[in-house]
Amino acid sequence: MQYQTKLEHWAKKHQNCLGTKEQDIAIVEQEFNIVFPQAYREFLLIAGEQFSPYSLLGFKDWIIRKKVNYLAKEWLVKYNIELDGNYWVIAEEEGALIYFFLNGDENPKVYICEMENKGYLDNWHRTVTDTFSEFIEDQIDHYKKYDR
Repeated sequence: MQYQTKLEHWAKKHQNCLGTKEQDIAIVEQEFNIVFPQAYREFLLIAGEQFSPYSLLGFKDWIIRKKVNYLAKEWLVKYNIELDGNYWVIAEEEGALIYFFLNGDENPKVYICEMENKGYLDNWHRTVTDTFSEFIEDQIDHYKKYDR
């Protein structure tokens, strides 16, 4: 593992992660005509089905994941928001999309777009972390604080 070493150690120690099969990742990439960044691919292989520190959409729950990524486009139109480039939604919570751009970066920045807060908050659309692996590490650290 190049990007998800902390997750790999976490998964071995806590055994509360379940990975996705490579062939399932390939099916999704083919259907959307995309290539996932290496950091996200590593995450999927280690914990794409179950990741206790954060409830990212289960990768195998394909109907939900597919629906959210298609619906995201509709939601963005509804709120008159344009994202420049291809992106992949990793979570949706309370009217916010958490996503990264599919721009060739192997460990992309993670963003949040709080669509319902557009016009109310100055930072309704912002960077969450500078890398996807940092996003996962932050979730593990946060989980550790409360998992006693």
